[in-house]
Amino acid sequence: MEWLGFDFETREITPGVLAPRPVCFSLAGFSEAPNYLPRDADSWWRSTDHGWEAVFHIRHAAQVFGNLFGDTNIGLVAHNKPFDAGVLLNWLPQFTEPVLNMIEQGRLRDTLVR
Repeated sequence: MEWLGFDFETREITPGVLAPRPVCFSLAGFSEAPNYLPRDADSWWRSTDHGWEAVFHIRHAAQVFGNLFGDTNIGLVAHNKPFDAGVLLNWLPQFTEPVLNMIEQGRLRDTLVR
């Protein structure tokens, strides 16, 4: 299993809006990046001492998360899964079932909330 960290950056959190509109998202991994991740003017990539990291414009979210959810060799790790999953599902509700399946399969984890 290849574990990728993911994170959303959003507009401001305000009263009654706990999953605000995302503006971009990032992914990071230790080994080779999946070849289905976009590399274009709307993405930023860098190699690190331990792997790679990339930031993507939100317009790539449906394509990227669709591929990630379909790749059974990928697990995702968030630092605040309830927030990041809430943002994703508020923005792209068609991924509700894949997100719940990944949680059940232990392929969507959290480093903050237990």
